[in-house]
Amino acid sequence: MSIRTQLADEWRQPGVESVVLVGLLLGIPFLFPAFWYVGVWGIAGVFFLIQKAATRRQAILFAMGAWGIKYLAALSFFLSTYPLELFTTVPPLLQGTLIGVYWITSALWLAGGGIVLAVCLSWGLHTRIVPRFIVYVTLPFVWLGAEIMGAYIFSLLTLGPGSSLQPYFSFGMMGYTVAEHGALFLLASLYGVWGLTVVAAALGVGLWVVLQSSRHQGWVLVSLMLLMLFVQAVDGVRPQSWPLQGVDVITINTSFPPAVTASASGTEAKSAVLAHALTEAVRLNPDVILFPEESRLMTTIYDGLTPLAALSQFMFTHQASQAVLIDTGRTELDSGATVLRATILDGQNNQTYQFDKQYLVPQGEYVPYLYGGVIRLFGYSSAMDTVARDSAYTPGPYVFDQVDKAADIPAVLFCFESVRPDAVRSMVDANPNIPFVVHPISHSWFHSSQVLSHQLDTMLRIQTRWSGVPIISAGNMSDGKLYLPNGQIELGAVLSEHELWQLRIYQF
Repeated sequence: MSIRTQLADEWRQPGVESVVLVGLLLGIPFLFPAFWYVGVWGIAGVFFLIQKAATRRQAILFAMGAWGIKYLAALSFFLSTYPLELFTTVPPLLQGTLIGVYWITSALWLAGGGIVLAVCLSWGLHTRIVPRFIVYVTLPFVWLGAEIMGAYIFSLLTLGPGSSLQPYFSFGMMGYTVAEHGALFLLASLYGVWGLTVVAAALGVGLWVVLQSSRHQGWVLVSLMLLMLFVQAVDGVRPQSWPLQGVDVITINTSFPPAVTASASGTEAKSAVLAHALTEAVRLNPDVILFPEESRLMTTIYDGLTPLAALSQFMFTHQASQAVLIDTGRTELDSGATVLRATILDGQNNQTYQFDKQYLVPQGEYVPYLYGGVIRLFGYSSAMDTVARDSAYTPGPYVFDQVDKAADIPAVLFCFESVRPDAVRSMVDANPNIPFVVHPISHSWFHSSQVLSHQLDTMLRIQTRWSGVPIISAGNMSDGKLYLPNGQIELGAVLSEHELWQLRIYQF
């Protein structure tokens, strides 16, 4: 019997349909968050699949199959990038193919963590060295470790210029699903999404143990399902309201597609629009003015001036304001490297600060070696060179840890850095005086993906709960919001609107 035939036979036992069902149970909460409890059934289902596997190799196939479906659901927002506006020379069919391949392979890399879970659990179930009770107790932590290992595998296979091996790509972690429940969300203060993932896995272990030890599994299954529905229905646990701190923050949300900054004329037009928005914001006399990611005020409105010179010009042209202005934009270093840099012009204390983005995501901010090579094989080297040039970022030299701990300026959480589970917590540990965190974002690659928006909202809710400081976002092609440690999300009041920008105020 060939290896291919043997693998096919192993996959059929207990059946592909069982693997698909379990994978759907794991994935449904990422598509329909209100059904978060379905994910607990999926976790228990993975344990059953591994337990019933005839061989360890079969257990690995089952675990990876179910996890792969889970990650396909969690990463389904990749499909919203079609059409790729910067790939105008690439035919639509090939665009769809490239997006589909990236979506499927990303899910596969993340599902590689299922190997760790399958090997550990199958060994624990078949060894006499470790008591079964210890297996049950440690299994939630093994699940967490397996998901983290999947993130490592993903970072390995998406390596590119400026990237590194790390466990931060947290899309699809089961801790995000249980955060939908108010009482369970409170537990995010313990260890963020990592802690919630342990909680989710522990619920799955409990369900698995109850079902396998009961002689009346059908009745137990129905009873537990009704109990979960009841718990969801009566979920009224909420933390106390967040106290006001007397801070007025105006965010400027914009609507610039990626093609705007692809030409000099588009950049010039964008600069004029943002200058108008800035004038309107200053007129309202806020404490802080936050622009979306890649607004590039420092290289357009302030014509590449040093931060101190830009601050002087800002205070000269807006003499009635002492606001703190926060901008982000692409910056070319003397070494030739490109970084995404945030600049804070503090008109209240006559100080300036700069921070560089440290965690980069593949495709949006760098082109992975593997995928770039495949695209070139299709004969689109020129298009690939253009995208690589426009998105070839590296982690910059200016990090938040270097700021004087006595400075009470807001920290900057760049776009998609919320994917890193401990991003905000590490900033608070570096400087406990942080009053709040600003989050400039841009979703110009995506086309209104509700799946992406909700997952990012959940990530930020968990980040602010764990760190204990509010997070305020301003977005391009996305709505900015205020995230409070009590779990609330506030949209803010609209003060002024234009065809391409909107001013919102947050008072907290």
